[in-house]
Amino acid sequence: MRYFQIFQHHRNLFLCLILPSILLWGAVIRLLNWHFYPVPCRDAFFYENMIEQWEMTKSIPIMTQSMRANDIPPLAIYLMKLPRMWFPCDIITGGVIINIFLGIFLIYIIWQIALQIFQSKFLAGMAALLAASNPFLVEYSTQMTREIPYLFFASCTVLFFVRFWQKQKWYDIIWAGISCSLSYLCRHEAFELYFILGMICFFLCIGKIISWQKAAVSIPVFLTSGLISLLLCSWLIGCPIEYYYGAYSKMKVAIGWFI
Repeated sequence: MRYFQIFQHHRNLFLCLILPSILLWGAVIRLLNWHFYPVPCRDAFFYENMIEQWEMTKSIPIMTQSMRANDIPPLAIYLMKLPRMWFPCDIITGGVIINIFLGIFLIYIIWQIALQIFQSKFLAGMAALLAASNPFLVEYSTQMTREIPYLFFASCTVLFFVRFWQKQKWYDIIWAGISCSLSYLCRHEAFELYFILGMICFFLCIGKIISWQKAAVSIPVFLTSGLISLLLCSWLIGCPIEYYYGAYSKMKVAIGWFI
């Protein structure tokens, strides 16, 4: 009995140390990759010019027109220039810093998704380890690109949707709508999530996991919270609502990718 208690103690200690160790590993491998391969990608120079135009004109519409970048949502660009507000650094370094930060938090979000689905810290640790060591995620985290902010908010959408699916708490579907809207403000391809989550919700109703009445109420809540967060976020970063008047053509591109 004593040996079993010792085994359980060491097992629980091991499971508690899995997540911090994986997060530390993810941070180290990203910093090492940035140190040994600091060459910016082609898109980084384009985003650098966008931020320079933004800081010079103080206007998102003028910036996007001068850069011919009307199809690029503003949130990811805004996040990339945030570090320059806190401490002096060049634009590309600031963009990489915010991507490394979000890339490490993305590992935690994937841990939480796997933990909610499998109810196993070991399997959740394996999923987080795959995310921490994935070459594409490591590379995107050490480059000034929009992929990591988009994946971070999209993963948050999946996490809160899974929590709503299992616990059926209203605040989870509200946070899912907010996260989905923020992912759309990083890349318009996030519009696909509305179709995917809608189909999943439909099959959950068919399987009687979620009642039709619950789904009928949760869908407007999801869309309303997303719309409010889109308007509020746009106002906070200084993006006028007129910027989204041409969103229909951008949505057609996203729908084309989905189909």
